[in-house]
Amino acid sequence: MKQKRSHPSKQQETSYNRLDPAFRQQQLIEATGQVIVKAGISGVTLQRVAEAANVTAGMVNFHFKSKDALLKATLESLVNDYVEQLSGALEDVAGPAESLRVIAEQHLSAPLMTCEKLTLWYAFWGEIQAHGSYRQICSSAKDFLQDLINNLVMELQAPNGNTELARAITAGFIGIISHYRQEFFSVPDRADLRAAIASCIAYLAHAFPGHSFEKAEDDRQAAAEAPDDTGINPMISAVPMSPDWIVATLREIDLSLARGLALQDICRRQHLDLRMIDSLRRKFHGMSVPQIRYVMTLENRNLKLMDALADQLAAKNTARPAATRRSRKA
Repeated sequence: MKQKRSHPSKQQETSYNRLDPAFRQQQLIEATGQVIVKAGISGVTLQRVAEAANVTAGMVNFHFKSKDALLKATLESLVNDYVEQLSGALEDVAGPAESLRVIAEQHLSAPLMTCEKLTLWYAFWGEIQAHGSYRQICSSAKDFLQDLINNLVMELQAPNGNTELARAITAGFIGIISHYRQEFFSVPDRADLRAAIASCIAYLAHAFPGHSFEKAEDDRQAAAEAPDDTGINPMISAVPMSPDWIVATLREIDLSLARGLALQDICRRQHLDLRMIDSLRRKFHGMSVPQIRYVMTLENRNLKLMDALADQLAAKNTARPAATRRSRKA
């Protein structure tokens, strides 16, 4: 007998809307993405989204007046996350060569590239002929990446930049990235992300032989000397432990586990630390990005409080012998 899903009462929903509508809208957008991954855009209904978000259909209708409005908001969120993630990864990067390497790495690793994210992108791209608004939003992401890479390529060509050659190099670089993303989407179990990134870097090195696109020597040395207690490749790069990365990575692992792959094999293929992923799954499995961000904020606050208490205790212990010595002299 099918168990009925429990929903919040109407009073609770109304109260929650007043308190934090942005949080609820984001929850519904994430639920819409999950429905698209399972059933495609044509399979999206407000009822299915409500079930995925564990709310009533009335709650979905309260925030999004139609299915089209919900789908458009989901696509806009997908594009905004993409732009923010890529822009954030480039904030502290010095120089165009290093920036191009980071762009390749970001596009071929979570959270920008997972089966779930690629499924959403391909689903919306497949609808652009029927929905002009989808084409406009998707094109904004394409134009952002093209302009970003083209400007970096022009910097590397300075002082005598060739505009046509820069466009060709940009198109080739985007084409290589797109090829490996499509390959990962088609046969994720056989994809080698490290080799894909290496191919992108080899292309850049051939286009600009006077520049280095490898990681700094000290970074490579630190990775090589890192202990390998899990049987996973020790040359993995530092993992950006953001809430977005955690959610994207855990969802990707769940999809791979559902296909019958072993967790250790998944980690090895994607160059992830097995113990770290196992710990993240126990701690954050099933949580949304806002929930994980809240938990991480609390943990950081607790750590700061513990450090402050430790400093106070240390100061007291240091002051006590000094006071004892003064009393003895007196």
